[in-house]
Amino acid sequence: MISVGFIGVGGISRSHLQHLKTRGDVQIAALCDVNRDNLRDRTLEFGGKGSKSYQEMLEEVSLDAVWICTPPQVREGPLKACAAKGIPIFCEKPAERSRESADAITAALEALGARVQVGYLFRCLPIRVYS
Repeated sequence: MISVGFIGVGGISRSHLQHLKTRGDVQIAALCDVNRDNLRDRTLEFGGKGSKSYQEMLEEVSLDAVWICTPPQVREGPLKACAAKGIPIFCEKPAERSRESADAITAALEALGARVQVGYLFRCLPIRVYS
């Protein structure tokens, strides 16, 4: 069983969570968000231990992978924290909006030996043509 956690459970995270919930080999173990309503709603719907901070979540729950679905301006800390613990990361795009900041984050993640995929959830959906 793969134990996964989510940092940021508003917006796009629900699509990821819905897909993961259908898999028999994945356990949604931990969810984190600063928005109490989002955290409560997603925890009720998908399970897992709810945390108000990613630091608390990473200290209290052993995870095999983490999805980072926060706004871009608050991704650096979670990326580095997960990388420092050796946890593979899926990060919603963009990981950073500023080229300079992105370069600095990349260098830090490379130094930590991070395993990070930056992706776009809708990349695999079929294209619909309307006429």
